[in-house]
Amino acid sequence: MQYTTILAALALGSTTAMAHMEMSFPPPLKSKFNSHAKNADYSMTSPLSGVAQFPCKGYQTAMSDTTGEGASVVTWAPGAKANFTVVGGATHSGGSCQAALSYDVGKTFTVIHSYIGNCPTSSGQNFDFTIPSDAKTGSALFAWTWFNKVGNREIYMNCASVTIGAASKKRTISERDTAFSSRPGLFVANVDPNGCHSVEGKDLAFPDPGPDLTGTAGATDTIAGACVAVNGIGGPSSGSSSGGSSGGASASAPAASGSSAPSASSAASGGSTASSAAAAAPIASSAAAGAGAGAAAAGTATASAPASSGTGTSGSLTVSSHGECGARPAPAPAKPSSEPVAPSGISAATQPNTAATDAKPALERVAAELRLATRLRTQRSRHDSSTTQTWATSKVDEPTFEGIEEEERERERGRAGW
Repeated sequence: MQYTTILAALALGSTTAMAHMEMSFPPPLKSKFNSHAKNADYSMTSPLSGVAQFPCKGYQTAMSDTTGEGASVVTWAPGAKANFTVVGGATHSGGSCQAALSYDVGKTFTVIHSYIGNCPTSSGQNFDFTIPSDAKTGSALFAWTWFNKVGNREIYMNCASVTIGAASKKRTISERDTAFSSRPGLFVANVDPNGCHSVEGKDLAFPDPGPDLTGTAGATDTIAGACVAVNGIGGPSSGSSSGGSSGGASASAPAASGSSAPSASSAASGGSTASSAAAAAPIASSAAAGAGAGAAAAGTATASAPASSGTGTSGSLTVSSHGECGARPAPAPAKPSSEPVAPSGISAATQPNTAATDAKPALERVAAELRLATRLRTQRSRHDSSTTQTWATSKVDEPTFEGIEEEERERERGRAGW
């Protein structure tokens, strides 16, 4: 008896754990509600188990079987009203949902309606939305995602094969307040390893819910962590209300707020914010006048960039050998006019070093001349008294004192560096 009771309790617990919520209309791919399904998945009420099941529990591949499991289950017209239905036994106090369309078999999704709070609150609940009037006609993948308010941090997702048919009436510009291409991408959380999760006990406020919204947006405390794309879907975008986590970019690469070309304000006095028209041209802050002359010696290449708007000037930025950008280096100060200038075609290194002589203090040179004159007078006196004895028996001509004096002067100049 006790054994039977335990089995019954386990069975009840298992049923309760599995009986969450699922989309019944439009009938999802592989769902028991889909008459085209060959092998129905009876765990459609379960959340996604991880990256391998994102998106659509992996069933978007059935779209290739256009006459079988991937056959369209409903046709919606652009600009027309439509709805989806959610059934199940555990609403987890509701939460937030999104409805989205994909035209590339689940590689990207564009949100067409967001529901913040009360999604769902009961089994069989219908959720209305409008197909964008400029939605592309043809085969599409419709997705429903749900972030439960209470319980484990989970994401539920079912997808259905649908057809966007011809518009019921001629489209007009006034009906297309927000272009389909400008709508946000699907928000993704609670899927490791995308890095963010919804906060339990709060209705997730999508950072970028799009123009069609049921509920109230703007809460900043419903998402924790910084979201990244999962299988190319979701990721950071502008408008995040909780530390940069968002899924606003519809492209497979995460979108970033602002221009794709980095820019910075000028550091020079009176400088304005500079921005490049070319996405690949980096814009760096300009240095103040006269700064950075020493840094220019490390080998730089100059790359032209448009001047900032409103300055009426143009110029170029300096790109160093390390790939860093900076302002045009200030010109080096002029050399003193006393430095020697090499004649054309001759290296300055081979020129006489007259700068050293010119640079010697006049007083030092006068003192040296006086010392030389004194020494020469002494030598002349000795020469005059000993010339006869020294050179009387010499076989060569007697040198004059003028020659000896000139040799002595040359030696003195050599020692003094004149």
